[in-house]
Amino acid sequence: RNEEPREVTLEQNDHTQVSSHTKQFFEESPTHNDGISSNPPNQTMTGSEKPPKNDFIQSTLMSSTSMASKKTKVLRQARYLIHKTAPKMVWLTGTGDVTDDWHELEPLSTYDKRSFNSYLHDGKYMRCITMIKSSICSIRLDNTPNKGVPLQQETLWKRLVLTSNIFTTQLITQRKFSLALEMLEITENLIASDIIQDQDYMKELSAIIKDTHAFYYSKRGKPSAALQFIISATNIQKQRITKWSAAKGTLGDTKSRSDKITSLRIQIARFHLHRAFILQQLNRFDDTMKYIYLGMNHAMVDDDNLMPSVIQDDIDDGPPQVLIIMAVAYHNIAVQQILLGQIGDACVSSQNCRRLSRQCMTLSSRYIGQFEDTHMKALYELSSIVRSKQTDEEALVFQKLMSELFD
Repeated sequence: RNEEPREVTLEQNDHTQVSSHTKQFFEESPTHNDGISSNPPNQTMTGSEKPPKNDFIQSTLMSSTSMASKKTKVLRQARYLIHKTAPKMVWLTGTGDVTDDWHELEPLSTYDKRSFNSYLHDGKYMRCITMIKSSICSIRLDNTPNKGVPLQQETLWKRLVLTSNIFTTQLITQRKFSLALEMLEITENLIASDIIQDQDYMKELSAIIKDTHAFYYSKRGKPSAALQFIISATNIQKQRITKWSAAKGTLGDTKSRSDKITSLRIQIARFHLHRAFILQQLNRFDDTMKYIYLGMNHAMVDDDNLMPSVIQDDIDDGPPQVLIIMAVAYHNIAVQQILLGQIGDACVSSQNCRRLSRQCMTLSSRYIGQFEDTHMKALYELSSIVRSKQTDEEALVFQKLMSELFD
């Protein structure tokens, strides 16, 4: 027992092995009454019992190697997720964010801006609508009793309908379907009010609500019902655009009429993209591509002919509302091309989507992540094809294509 313990030897497999004499020394050590050894196994060794320095160097090298391979592991996991996740089309809602800029109502006792912001932050959308509604109704009672509907009140009521529709869209996006259905009923009741005197604008609001119904049923997995609503919404807007086009001098001046027609064409283009989204849910892929191109044509040119070459001309000079429609259209085309195995065309389409979305960031910011995921999916599929064909010529083409697409 008084002998010096032998040194711990290092085997070739980098595991320390205690000599038999040292093992016997620990086994013969006295124990306490409770049977616990006075020399526990995790006791720190001193002197010659310390591991050699080679162990410390080896462990350091192993930890640095694992640190170096961490990025590679994360990239592999990302590629795996991109490969396994199927790309999805985008539903362009066309609604902005709700603001608290109701300064016309601030003098009224029924409107409290702080309470409105609190309701808005907590997601109590029905209370927001109730507060604004009661405040707008008080304008007629306080200022213009028995004199019809004032223009200010009608304008605010239109804003209230659009705000209620935005709340409905947000609830559908959050998949709170029961609350969304209640908000849809509230919005329809607001439209039916006698405060809105402009019949043409009532038709426009009706088309917008039908489009929201289509969004609701599409999210609920009922594309057949959604298709009926989007067709009805499109027909309403087509009737309105025919009316405005036929009226030469009866509906305002030439500039206002032209602006109205342009606005209607943009709405119809968005409805065509929604119809393509629904048709894709019904597995009608040919019709899906048809209505995507119809939407692009309605946004850029003045006819319904399917002419993708015309769409390419002066596309970057359009207004933001047109650019976001074109970006979503290219994205949805890329999704279809990936599903059909047209990977090279999908890479080009997704890159066009990314290029256009950067020019209208205020409208496209909510979709940027999905645009990037689809582009990465297309590039990953393209790289998989190239890896299976390892000729020098194909590798060179792939390198040139990647330099153009991956900016």
